[in-house]
Amino acid sequence: MSIENVEHGSRCAADCGFGASSDGIDCLPDGDGCGMAFLLEADESEFHDRYMVEATKAFNAILNMMPEDPKGRKPSFIHTRMGTMLAWVDHNANECEHQVTHESDDLKIAEVLGIRNFGAKGAIQAS
Repeated sequence: MSIENVEHGSRCAADCGFGASSDGIDCLPDGDGCGMAFLLEADESEFHDRYMVEATKAFNAILNMMPEDPKGRKPSFIHTRMGTMLAWVDHNANECEHQVTHESDDLKIAEVLGIRNFGAKGAIQAS
């Protein structure tokens, strides 16, 4: 799959919310916490030095090596208060039942998404 071919506007232009259940993760049109997985490339600068430039290229190269998902989902970043997760997300899904959304509490999100290293009090635990 090439990020050049990813339709960044399938239903959400950049950021959307997410709803998740044991069946998968869907894009929700309102909210935040989800965005297509690609990194913007930028010129070298004080805050985006050559290491950042190379890391960006490497990450995007890994995404370009991923095969198309047979279910039509897109690799996306799921942003939570605990951190960011890379996941297959259906950006064309119809509204359906979700166990959690981007607004749910951390413990429930961690449980449904299978996030490891999440402590009962909400602190990320070292692995």
